[in-house]
Amino acid sequence: MSRKIHVLLADNSEYFAVPCANAMKSHGLDVTLTEKDGKAVLEALTTLQPDVLLMDLFLPRLDALGVLEGLRQAEHRPLVMVMSGFDNPALEREAMAAGADYYFLKPFDFSALADDDDLPF
Repeated sequence: MSRKIHVLLADNSEYFAVPCANAMKSHGLDVTLTEKDGKAVLEALTTLQPDVLLMDLFLPRLDALGVLEGLRQAEHRPLVMVMSGFDNPALEREAMAAGADYYFLKPFDFSALADDDDLPF
């Protein structure tokens, strides 16, 4: 049996994270929720070493750009997906330049994300 892809979802809200995690789990992904906080995300990345990180651009204490900066020093770097509720091309360029692998707008179809054949997992 092959190893499941481990996704770290930087959100633990009932209205977003739980339905998103459930959709990903229904597609065979292993999902761990962590609080929506950049410093907590960096700690979770160190201990869990996920294959994929899904986080919002705007996080308390340290935003996604700060998390991406912290990943530059990391031995293990997951695929990083940054999402935002703001359609701002400058923010998108900044996130991608900082090292995000994907950037997309919320809301989105959770099942479509988990079942996207173009993604490398």
